[in-house]
Amino acid sequence: MSTRPPEARPGLNLIEGYHSPIVDVKVRLNVNESPFPPPAEWERELAAKISEIPFNRYPDRRAMALRAEIASLHSVSPSQVFCANGSNEILQLL
Repeated sequence: MSTRPPEARPGLNLIEGYHSPIVDVKVRLNVNESPFPPPAEWERELAAKISEIPFNRYPDRRAMALRAEIASLHSVSPSQVFCANGSNEILQLL
């Protein structure tokens, strides 16, 4: 079994990958940014919630509280909710 990755098809290595340019403008739709700051009340609520987080502890790896909240929102069982840290983790788990 070879440990080398397969060779790219001819010409593919000549194509440059996509990079979303950062430009100095008021609205950057290409990077999904809002031109408006979050509401001040939301920032206060977020700061209050963050202050409650025990940063010296790992979070629940099974995300049971999050799964229960999402399940309740969608009227399903928490066992029907899957949480992951982005699409890469989901693909790796599959």
